Amino acid sequence: AKHNKKEDAWIVVNGEAIDVTKWISIHPGGEQAIMAYLGKDATEEWNMIHKPGTVEKNAQHLTMKGKIGAGGGAAPAAAAGGGGLSPDEVAKHNKKEDAWIVVNGEAIDVTKWISIHPGGEQAIMAYLGKDATEEWNMIHKPGTVEKNAQHLTMKGKIGAGGGAAPAAAAGGGGLSPDEVAKHNKKE
Repeated sequence: AKHNKKEDAWIVVNGEAIDVTKWISIHPGGEQAIMAYLGKDATEEWNMIHKPGTVEKNAQHLTMKGKIGAGGGAAPAAAAGGGGLSPDEVAKHNKKEDAWIVVNGEAIDVTKWISIHPGGEQAIMAYLGKDATEEWNMIHKPGTVEKNAQHLTMKGKIGAGGGAAPAAAAGGGGLSPDEVAKHNKKE
């Protein structure tokens, strides 16, 4: 994948792809706050935290890459397999009051855990409705889920229950969400 390393990193904010490579190491909120969104749409989180004009104020560290459009065609269909929850189903549970993440192929309801998470709410909020496996395994010791089972609800394994992923949004040209999604890794 392209643009998915700390030295080549993009995010989407308000429909605009932004190269944040030069900004990661000097971000006042720390590198991880940006790293969680590389290759993804960070609009909701960005607008919750930043004041209007933040992009313009820090323009010398950012490179505007273009508007997100329909250049990418359809997203790939979900993987074939037997039953289970679909990633699309997990994606519906992306709010603080209805919060699921995926860890190691298992959907977990973390709604009750968010407010007492030792790493802070934002660390979990960045992954609601998404696969948090890579970040989770980097930070947590084995047995963390079991140790905190009273605050978590295991929802089931991720399988092929969801069918095809939705096609890219219609529109006039621009970068595809798939192109931005390639920019999602620190190294």
